[in-house]
Amino acid sequence: MTPPRSVLVTWRALEAADRMRAEFGRHIADLETLSAAVRRECHRLDGDGWQGVAFEAVLASVEAAHRHDRMLCDHAEGLCAAGAQALSDLHYTAMALLDYVADAEAAGCTVADDWTVTSGSAAAAEWSEVIAEAVASVDRAEERGRQAILAVEHEMRHLAAATAPAAATQTRPAANSAAAVDSTPAQPVPSPEADDFGGGFRVANIAVENTALAAVSTQPPAQQPAPPPGITAEQLTAIMPNLPMDRAQQYLPALDAAMREGDISTSARRAAFLAQLAHESCEFRYFEELGDDAYFHQYDPGQPNTAAGNTQPGDGPRYHGRGPIQLTGRANYRAAGQALGLDLEGNPEQAAAPDVGFRIAQWYWTSRNINALADAGDFAAVTRAVNGGYNGLQARETYYRRALEVLG
Repeated sequence: MTPPRSVLVTWRALEAADRMRAEFGRHIADLETLSAAVRRECHRLDGDGWQGVAFEAVLASVEAAHRHDRMLCDHAEGLCAAGAQALSDLHYTAMALLDYVADAEAAGCTVADDWTVTSGSAAAAEWSEVIAEAVASVDRAEERGRQAILAVEHEMRHLAAATAPAAATQTRPAANSAAAVDSTPAQPVPSPEADDFGGGFRVANIAVENTALAAVSTQPPAQQPAPPPGITAEQLTAIMPNLPMDRAQQYLPALDAAMREGDISTSARRAAFLAQLAHESCEFRYFEELGDDAYFHQYDPGQPNTAAGNTQPGDGPRYHGRGPIQLTGRANYRAAGQALGLDLEGNPEQAAAPDVGFRIAQWYWTSRNINALADAGDFAAVTRAVNGGYNGLQARETYYRRALEVLG
């Protein structure tokens, strides 16, 4: 929600974007420099006449690590740019709101701290509408920025954890040449302290650790952990008490497959996902919006409730809500179909089939990076991302608390 006027004028979102770019740029440059130095030193040793299988293994490992570090840096730069752009957008949207306020006051209106417009003149109603829309724009920009920053934090933590140097002892390639390579484990690049980035955002400490020296080892890579097991029908019916066991058993394989596809793999993510699906579909009772064609025509182009991307008369009934998260509108059907390899625009009825509907739900979830909100434990933000508001929040929270208890 947009804060009061007295708070908004203190926001520093643009400064935060600049600091974010600078901090990320510095740490990425440190990693690139270190990775290149290790690679350069190993090639120099090769030029000094090193021979043998051991050194060739070391050199191949360093080359692979250097390529990996380059991809890591590219990904980190992209994440940083997305986060910084979201902060910049928030800044300019907030500034536009303050400009409207200044114009309204110049026209003789009074704008209170809660953005209420009052005046004895006829202009008050017009300015009230303009400022209300500007406040709504700030709300939308704040939510986009919030999700972008959460995504940056989540992805960078994931990358840091996935590429942290192993604690295993480094193996020297040859006894008579060991002094040429320092086997001291690489130190992590210091991360910035958590910083208040204006507008209520905080970016947690993000450690970008170097992987180049850790790769100079002949030890085999650690085995990847097995994927977490899926949920059981008993757990599903405990979360959704009105869901019959036979229906739970029928839907479970497709539901589990969809959650794996969307990396909805932790208890926190699953609890949030299942809570939203339980509320939206009345515990998997409805996979299609209730109503007849006359009701669905409210979504046709030119109607007050036009759904996203409806362009032709009759699109309202044709692309009404289907699936456990009620996919609605031609453009959304097209986007989901393209992402999942299905012709949902040409065959929208597919979306009501549970196996397709669960995949659509995870596509909607992952395309809006709701996993990051679930990881942060911000269920209100999860609800807003799914619903566009907070309709039924109390009921959704009841499912959520139950799911957290059931799933552990």
